[in-house]
Amino acid sequence: MIRFHKENKAVAAVVWLAAVSLTSIFMLRRAADILPAAVFASMFAFTVTGMLARYRAALDKRIDAADPFSWTVNVNGVEAGEISDARYARIRRDVFFDVRLYVAQFVNVLGCLFRALDSLIWTLPILVFWGAAGCYFFAPESFATALHAIQIVTKDELVAAIPTAVNLLVMVSFMYLMVSTMGGRNFGFVNRFDEAVAADVRRFINCPAEGAVNLHRWINGSLQQPRERDHLRAEKG
Repeated sequence: MIRFHKENKAVAAVVWLAAVSLTSIFMLRRAADILPAAVFASMFAFTVTGMLARYRAALDKRIDAADPFSWTVNVNGVEAGEISDARYARIRRDVFFDVRLYVAQFVNVLGCLFRALDSLIWTLPILVFWGAAGCYFFAPESFATALHAIQIVTKDELVAAIPTAVNLLVMVSFMYLMVSTMGGRNFGFVNRFDEAVAADVRRFINCPAEGAVNLHRWINGSLQQPRERDHLRAEKG
């Protein structure tokens, strides 16, 4: 872990910056949250850098393999060439340890969060309206009680309710984001790493066409595709 931080200072710095920033957005709302947020950010950063260290070791083994096999490359479903696993691993290593891509991915994720927030700002009043309408028609006594409580609320009570309101807003925002994602919305998310790997593979096989890149090979009549997680688990084991 320490060696990874020394050899990949820029990548490690971006990972820590992302961990601190995202943790602050979702957890840091008062002074008492500083310590839990710092612990969570540290755990997140060490987990990610640990995975990257193991993945780099796995890629180095594939690059140095004495007898690397080859993958058939399909672009948009059409066979476009071949690439050795050693070369493919080298491309992935160059991509996953290029700090510029981490910055680009971080910016993309922040953009997604802002777009999700913008969407929520437009959606929340509608949700509040229909929630109030449903309460009015199906639970009129509860609606009247809530309305009366709002009318008699004092300034001190209003200030005291702010943390609860913020927590509720964060919870609703998270639920809205999850439901929207499950419904197919990605708020402009782009996997910059997969995008860069695909571009480098197309460049290697001299394929000018853009589009989906897929690798495969046949082993004893069985179709096999790259499974990077398997290499990561093997290195961990």
